[in-house]
Amino acid sequence: MLTVRNVSNNPFYNQAFEEYGYKTFRDDDVFLLWKNTPAVVVGSYQNICREVHVEALRQRGIPVVRRISGGGTVYHDLGNVNYTYIVRANGTVDYDAVLSPVIAALNAIGVPARKNRTCDIAIGDLKISGSAQRMIKGWLLHHGTLLFSTDLGVLDQITTHRKNDCFQSRSTQSAICTVTNIREHLAAPMTIEEFQTRLLDQMVPPGCPRLTLTAEQEAEVCRLRDEKYRSWEWTWGKTPEVHH
Repeated sequence: MLTVRNVSNNPFYNQAFEEYGYKTFRDDDVFLLWKNTPAVVVGSYQNICREVHVEALRQRGIPVVRRISGGGTVYHDLGNVNYTYIVRANGTVDYDAVLSPVIAALNAIGVPARKNRTCDIAIGDLKISGSAQRMIKGWLLHHGTLLFSTDLGVLDQITTHRKNDCFQSRSTQSAICTVTNIREHLAAPMTIEEFQTRLLDQMVPPGCPRLTLTAEQEAEVCRLRDEKYRSWEWTWGKTPEVHH
């Protein structure tokens, strides 16, 4: 297991960083942690207008970023820690295989987490993490959110709840779940920085490789950020056709 250092909070850069890491680091399994400034991240097959109030996002200055995996829409802010787990796989979708070590790591640092539904992590019946996957040539990209101290009030203001009232499209819809922040369920106080450090140490123990991108690799991530993830074609052009 190895990790690659990423101190960026830019949502466009971080999607590019994740994709670059997925397609580049193939010598070992990879575990990444990263955070975004406020952003809405949609799945590869989602209709943005069905998932969020676009005008509310514009008013708040919150960008929309499309990722390379499927799954639902998520809201990111600096109170949410994102993880990426890149592993060799046999071609089948197995959420248990990748969620189990993450849950074990959370339990080890004092988070009473458990698996809930197919691809969620919960405390009790309250969701703290959703995840999605992408498989290419025997390598699995699994990534998820970890709600630590997210502004949950923003979610109701920017997400839609009447997804079938006005139109239909061939798009993946997000499930509506009751969520909570990890911070509210800790036996002892912990900052989000401490949470990140302790979780990383559990997943990538001391002695495992901890890499930093070279200047050439950094330039390639920035190229991918600008040419793909900031482009209208990728974010809005991939929105599935709408049928009124």
